[in-house]
Amino acid sequence: MMTVKPTRSELLKLKKRIVLAKKGHELLKKKQDSLIIEFFKLLKEVKERHRALQETYASASRQMDHARALESDLRIKAAAIAVQEAAPVQLDIRNIAGVRVPMVTRIEQERERPLYDTLLLQETGGAYSKVLELVIDLAAKETALRKLLIEIRKTKRRAHALEHIFIPELIATRDRIVMNLEERSREEFTRLKMRKK
Repeated sequence: MMTVKPTRSELLKLKKRIVLAKKGHELLKKKQDSLIIEFFKLLKEVKERHRALQETYASASRQMDHARALESDLRIKAAAIAVQEAAPVQLDIRNIAGVRVPMVTRIEQERERPLYDTLLLQETGGAYSKVLELVIDLAAKETALRKLLIEIRKTKRRAHALEHIFIPELIATRDRIVMNLEERSREEFTRLKMRKK
């Protein structure tokens, strides 16, 4: 229970705080609803990307098996080592209902010469390059999904605290002040009545 002096000015302040807290609770509920909608949209995208990644990886693995059948492992490893480099990415921040989530896109670089010396190795390398793109995209979307989930939990806790702790406490304090003011008014009325007699 809040410790507030039982005066009319405090009662007016408390009534304004109750109205403000109720509006804040409504806004938090709306934010929570919009976050949940965005979460499920993103979850659908993540599931689709995950499925696409599995299919692309299976295709790239089949191509690698085919390359292993026609090329020596030593030549494949040498080609892989020759083209090892970091995949350049661009990081952007997107705002979803007040939550900042990362957007990662891979930057394509143009090459003057082919990376691999045979067409088979070039196709296999291209397949794994597509896998890498999907992995980067999926990682960014899963990170966004986690951030949204954390924000949903925070918003839910805040809304719950307002609804079940803060607003009832304000209402109880308001009722106590109203009761005190009414009691004072009755005492004053009784004292005035006694004075008249």
